[in-house]
Amino acid sequence: MAKQEFTVQSQFIQKLKESIPANTSLVDEMADLLSISTDSAYRRIRGETALTIDEVTKLCNHYKMGFDFTGKPEGGFGSSVTFNYHHLSDELDHFRSYLINIRNDMKRIKSSVMKEILFAAEDILIFHHFCFPHLAAFKLFYWTKSILNIREFEGKKFDISAIPAEFTDLTAEIYNLYVDIPSLEIWSLDTINS
Repeated sequence: MAKQEFTVQSQFIQKLKESIPANTSLVDEMADLLSISTDSAYRRIRGETALTIDEVTKLCNHYKMGFDFTGKPEGGFGSSVTFNYHHLSDELDHFRSYLINIRNDMKRIKSSVMKEILFAAEDILIFHHFCFPHLAAFKLFYWTKSILNIREFEGKKFDISAIPAEFTDLTAEIYNLYVDIPSLEIWSLDTINS
């Protein structure tokens, strides 16, 4: 294997080691996930055998991590920007998943060594609404009823008790994570109009 490939692969393997619980064997996990022998897994971990793109994809998907580094000395993990899209629909469970995904994304960002959120939007960021429980509940009600047309809110008038406590708990947790992450918000002249 070429030296550059070894550097990138060894960085990737190191990131994998950091992603698994301390009591878990990377060799056994890798062998199981990639359907290879433990000897083959050891060769990949030591850099004697190059990981294929399909293997990297399987590992990244399983450990919910991005292959977001260049392998250059000045590069490394965190030198790229990644985006995830969480689909919304007219199902209450999908909205719950949407909030959980935001929370999980914020946890992932917060746990990074180098972290920063850059946010440009025409509306006030959702995180600011989540600071105030009643406002958060109203925004959740409005989004679920008027924007997403979720059936459970059809014909209802706003009542804070109509919003599941799990949702307001999630928004509070999201807000607390957001304020602990360095961020730059880019507001336009129309931002406050929302």
